[in-house]
Amino acid sequence: MIALKILTPVFFALLLISCDKETQTGLTGKWKLSETMMSIGSSDAPWKKADNNIYISFNEDGSIGGNYFNQPAQFIIIDDLKLEITLGNGLKTIKYYKSEGRSLELTGGCIEACGSRFKK
Repeated sequence: MIALKILTPVFFALLLISCDKETQTGLTGKWKLSETMMSIGSSDAPWKKADNNIYISFNEDGSIGGNYFNQPAQFIIIDDLKLEITLGNGLKTIKYYKSEGRSLELTGGCIEACGSRFKK
């Protein structure tokens, strides 16, 4: 019984350590742009349906594929809310992200409010 009390927390600690951040967030994979939002001064700009073939792929090696940025890019997960994205031209930006199931939302990186929503 004592061994079980000691081994159970050790097992869960090892399980958490073995999971990488990308797997935990559900960010990796190919996402198709579904909605966009861009404010021109208003704090509550509406989301508009995207009618296009734009997509983004977050790869396990930290690279970003697809045609969303129109150039090579890399990403680093900062925490459960933020990504640092480095474009091929060296420009770095911070994006806030929220991944729930088959939906992904990226916001920030603009002077005014802006964002993109994606579906898997």
